[in-house]
Amino acid sequence: MALDCEKLYLDPHNDWQASYDAVITGIADFDGKAALQLDRTFFYPEGGGQLGDGGELHIGTETVTVIDTQIDEAGTIYHLIDQPAQATWRNQTVGALVETERRRDMMRAHSGQHLLSAAFFHVAGLETKSARLGTRTISVDLESQDVNPATLSEAARQANQWILANHPIRVHNPSPAALAAMPLRRPPKVSENIRVLEIEGVDWTPCGGTHCSSTGEIGALHIIAKEKIKKLTRVHFHCGLRTLDYLNQSETLLQQAAANLQCSVSELPDQVLRLLDESKALRQELGKLRAEAARFEAERLLATHEVADSGTTVINAVAEDIDSARKLADHLITRGDVVAAVRTRVAEQGFVRLVVARGTSAQFDAGQWFRNEGKSLGARGGGRPEKAEGKCPENANLDQAFA
Repeated sequence: MALDCEKLYLDPHNDWQASYDAVITGIADFDGKAALQLDRTFFYPEGGGQLGDGGELHIGTETVTVIDTQIDEAGTIYHLIDQPAQATWRNQTVGALVETERRRDMMRAHSGQHLLSAAFFHVAGLETKSARLGTRTISVDLESQDVNPATLSEAARQANQWILANHPIRVHNPSPAALAAMPLRRPPKVSENIRVLEIEGVDWTPCGGTHCSSTGEIGALHIIAKEKIKKLTRVHFHCGLRTLDYLNQSETLLQQAAANLQCSVSELPDQVLRLLDESKALRQELGKLRAEAARFEAERLLATHEVADSGTTVINAVAEDIDSARKLADHLITRGDVVAAVRTRVAEQGFVRLVVARGTSAQFDAGQWFRNEGKSLGARGGGRPEKAEGKCPENANLDQAFA
């Protein structure tokens, strides 16, 4: 059974920014953390995609930090604190204060989410399936497998136009008859105590969260990314001071990149394309040189390794990188009796890359070597009998392993 707690945060006319008195009615544990229950609270508990409030409780001469606010399925609200609770606190009157900037950030994020969801519905008929109001990013999941850039741009522009128009935002607790007459964008998820958020002239949506009093308080809204989530499209965006911080950071990065390339910010796209083209041409030329070097090295090694009496000749070799190792192994096994074991020169985290391949007449199974002899050396990998790849400890004695 839920402990009674007056939910002061539900009334937008209450002054949530002021310190208020409350009585500690319970001491509990929530998800491994100490928590207090109050008879009345302005602290919003996490729900509907919105994070819970933080703040302070002044208990006697002691200040206790509220790190989060949660609510269980029964409706009991828990104020999670940063220290063990004391039994003597029960029934004490405390001074409580919500962390102002955290709450304002969540209010801007929540109202901004409603506004952007309304904008997507307005410009493209896209429904919002769910929303997340995190500390780093805000997102909406749209009921569409993809949203094109033009729609993203149009929705963001529409939302910002509504912000500039400073539409009033109101909260309603309607009767069933009044609710039935409201032009809701989506139906409520609960059947009683339904609370409706109205953005005047823009949107009507059921919501139990905290919000700005007008759209102008949201500040600038900026879409930063989209991603596909199953059959939905998740759109990430910022509001208010988050938008300013994001744009300042982006501007700094652009200016640094432009300075490094000795061009203006507007010239960056052309400069990057030029560098990509140059890099591609250099990689192609490097590939040709490596192939030529591998061919010469293979000729040298083959000339110094006569065919073994057994009919299978093992050649151990070293290459600069994995691509060169593959090329060298391929050249070596053009002689049918050869088993090539080519490792890379430079180790990463104690391992080198290894390519093992056999010629057409060599009696050897490359894939089986990794499963047996290689495994005993600490090597990991696999492949076909003709050719296999993996990695082995840099200090492994491959000469002895293939003897």
